[in-house]
Amino acid sequence: MKQMHRGILGVGMMLVGLLCGPAWGADAALEAIPDDAGVVIRVKAPKATIDKVAAFVNMVQPGFGEQVKLQAQGIGLAILNPSMEGVDSTKDWYIAVFSPEEENGQPDTVFVIPATDVKKMAEGLGEDVKFMEHGSYGVYTQSERAAEFMKEHLSSKGESIAGEIDETCLKAMDRGEFAVYVNVASLIEEYSDELDELKNKGLEEIENMPAQEGVDTESVTALLKEIVEQAVTAARDVKAIVATASVSKQGVTLEQFATVKADSGASKFLAKSAPDALVGLGALPAGQLMFMGIKADLAPLFKLATTAISALPDAVEGKEKLVETMGDMAKLTYGPILSGISLGDLETGLFRGVTQMMVKPTDKARTLFKTTSELSGAMNQTPGIKMSIEYKEKAETIAGEEIDVATVSAEVDEENAEQGEMVKKMLDMFYGPEGLTSRYAYLKDRVVYTMGGTAEDMETALTNVKTPGKPSDGFAKARGKLSEKVNVIFMADLAKMIAQGASIASSAGLIPMKIDADLIDGLELKESYFGFSLATEPDAVRAVWHLPVEQVQGFAKMAIMAAAMQGAGN
Repeated sequence: MKQMHRGILGVGMMLVGLLCGPAWGADAALEAIPDDAGVVIRVKAPKATIDKVAAFVNMVQPGFGEQVKLQAQGIGLAILNPSMEGVDSTKDWYIAVFSPEEENGQPDTVFVIPATDVKKMAEGLGEDVKFMEHGSYGVYTQSERAAEFMKEHLSSKGESIAGEIDETCLKAMDRGEFAVYVNVASLIEEYSDELDELKNKGLEEIENMPAQEGVDTESVTALLKEIVEQAVTAARDVKAIVATASVSKQGVTLEQFATVKADSGASKFLAKSAPDALVGLGALPAGQLMFMGIKADLAPLFKLATTAISALPDAVEGKEKLVETMGDMAKLTYGPILSGISLGDLETGLFRGVTQMMVKPTDKARTLFKTTSELSGAMNQTPGIKMSIEYKEKAETIAGEEIDVATVSAEVDEENAEQGEMVKKMLDMFYGPEGLTSRYAYLKDRVVYTMGGTAEDMETALTNVKTPGKPSDGFAKARGKLSEKVNVIFMADLAKMIAQGASIASSAGLIPMKIDADLIDGLELKESYFGFSLATEPDAVRAVWHLPVEQVQGFAKMAIMAAAMQGAGN
């Protein structure tokens, strides 16, 4: 139990370190920072931020928030003022980082800290700190060089970072208690020669890769070169990146926001993939522990897959046909793709998946899905196992729809039987002893397919298309923490997934603890979802991560339960 308590306290202090750590109104502070700063860090009202972290920790383990507050009293070390003399912790703190003057030198750090008393703040700093006054802010650094250019900037009121950070980045920074602004365009310009040198070195190493038997070296080289060229081009298109972290009683949220140059290649690429609300995601059949959705221009993915397949040895059976099929797949019209995953049982397989893919024309999709399944099944072989796939068109009729059935089977390769038996046992556990069975229904506007499970699962999926479910409260709450419109989204009830997985493993004798349904029910795990979303915006892209407090509470309950069971066993 003590170990668990220390872990919870550690989580709290980690958050304090993240939100108020050493590295790491606003207009006056930003005006004090020159425009050539590579990185600007802002900690929003540290006192309020620490209170939020403490409140979050109390939600997980009541009483431990006070320990967080006590430990947080040492944050003055982060700003070179251990006593916090003259520091105003009710207003935002700023830290600017500048590129070193010499190659391999240390970056220069400048602190712009609000003061309750500027004179006392200066007295609270070490003798090696160079201090300047800027209104109600103390501006100071340990670097002689930084002190010189800061004095010049403050006296001449030169160009400041306030003129570089656009409104979208300012809004992104304001969403977090802890925010980091990276002036990418400035850094790319400053280190342009080094970036070119790095690119050329990478291309040279790719060109000099030794040939390998059975590998199309020419195709692999071309693929890797294209990846390097595209990566460098994309880097040059980026203007700025903002990363933020925030915490509340509801959970912890991380966000990354990047802006790109207008009319650049990156801007045009992002514009091709308009985000979507994906409203049908939460309406998938009940019982899903994991949700995934995508709405994007899939052509680049098919192009990348085609290039990768082309790099396979010519001796690979079906290579040319699969390349052709990938090209045909790219010509279809795709809408949102919505998927859910749940757990089954050891008898029929643990894996259960359901997907609705909006695609037209579905008759063409049927032909291509069949071809892709057969070819990929033949090409994907596992050491010690002989894989085979059987695709039957219109093999079943479910809910009035003709269903295609694809079955992936695995047999032990006698030449490597020991390894094969281990792999076969694992595959049987996940997919069932009869292999992975997928069912496909080709409707007017979409393909509905299930992976694993039985015909009843497909019937449920088809019924769900005609009568969509209602998103649960837990889903709606977690979904509201992510971007409203997205290109990619992932949500998972990790706590329940772990609990259910532990119960299944216990019943199979895979772990020594007895974990039955009653024990899991006794944990009273609340439905909640860890979430991630990625969304394009005009000349920008935003990624959001959210960990709800209910998930952390669930992890804590399971850890305490495991510790208690282990202690009882001893």
